[in-house]
This record gives sequence, structure tokens and C-alpha cells, in this order.
Amino acid sequence: STVAYAWAFAAAVEAALGWTPPARAVLLRAVMAELERMAHHISDVGAICNDTAYALAHAHCGRLKEQLMQLNDGLTGSRFLRGVNRVGGVSIDLSGVQLSQVDAELQAIEQEFSGIEKILLANASLTERLENTGVLSESIAWDHAVMGVVGRASGIDRDLRRDRPFAAYPECQPKVAVYRYGDVRARMRVRLDEVHDSMRLIHTLRRQLPMGPLATQAVEPVTQGQWAISAVEGW
Repeated sequence: STVAYAWAFAAAVEAALGWTPPARAVLLRAVMAELERMAHHISDVGAICNDTAYALAHAHCGRLKEQLMQLNDGLTGSRFLRGVNRVGGVSIDLSGVQLSQVDAELQAIEQEFSGIEKILLANASLTERLENTGVLSESIAWDHAVMGVVGRASGIDRDLRRDRPFAAYPECQPKVAVYRYGDVRARMRVRLDEVHDSMRLIHTLRRQLPMGPLATQAVEPVTQGQWAISAVEGW
């Protein structure tokens, strides 16, 4: 969660100092976070298939993840999007050409990923291995304060992007995927749904991206003892 952790740290410092990052930086942070979410969700879907000896699907997901990692590298110089976030905003901008490249890459990846998804959901052998496997009931999930993908697969309808909206998410709310079965198939379904929604969010954010500066500079001295808490929904 390179983007999410760095964003959470920067947001906490900004809140303590009373800084407001520029609008362009806020939307770029969300674009990078959704790129991170997609790459790791696709990788995890492949890993689940690999655990059931479905090597073909694992290979295809690994190839699609690599396409995203190479896209990240071309956009920012880092496959893991390191160095994107900074206190006050972002350190890397995306040009119109780069944003058009993102659109084109995601359209191609989504088309292929949708084909893989149909095969996965129709594969009876895979379904037999995933359904009723590793079941985490909603009551146990609540007892252990489970969150994120695992929580949403066990019926816990929580997502910080919607419930505690930050950055660009008040205007571009995610469609939160929630399943109540609590098994491995449910956890895979959450990831599948979130991949598509991340692509939708990026296309929306790209259309709304304003011109302007990338970071806010210090405007007043720091006061000792100030503190703040921030939270970011990571992949």
C-alpha cells in the first residue's frame, strides 16, 4: 500500500498544520490510489486461482498486473508509485498525453479482465474449491473488527472512501461491493468488483481533473504539540 500509507501520513501532517492540498493534487492522489488498488486486486485474484491449481488464470492475471506496473513506471518512474505523495500535495504531475494513455490502457485491460472474470465465475471446478472454504462469518468478523476486502466479503458494509469521504471521493463515490457468504469466493468477488469500479473512478477523476499547482507550501510556522489522525482506504 505504497500510495495509501504515504497518503495517510501526508494527510495527518496536513491536518495538524491546517494545510489544504490543491484540487489537482487531491484528484491525482485518488487516481494513484485506484491504480494501486487495481494492480494488487488483479494479482490477488490470480493468486487465489493459483492456490486452486488453476495456473492459466493465474498467468493471465500476472500478465495484466505487469501491464499496470509498467504503466505506473511510465507515469511516475516507480512500478509501486513510490515518491508520488508529499506533505502538501503530490510531487508528480500527469500530462494530457499521459492521462489519455491511462484511459487507453485501462480500456484494454478491462476488456481482457472481463473475459477472464467470465471464465472464473463459470468454472464449476474453481467454484467448488472456493465456495464454503475459509468461511468468516459476519459475527466473528465484527468481533475481530475486520475491515477492508475481508470485512466486505463477510457482510461488513464499510469503506472509508464512502463513509468518511476524503479527497476526491465525496464527488466520486465508489460502488461498495459487499457479500455475505464470507468464503474465499466472496473475497474474490469483492476484488473483481473493485477492479471494475476503480477503472470507473479513474475515468471520472480524469475528466474532472482541474489545472493548478501540485502542492501547498508552508504558510505559517508549526506549533509544537499539534497532532492529527488520518485514515485512507488501502487496497
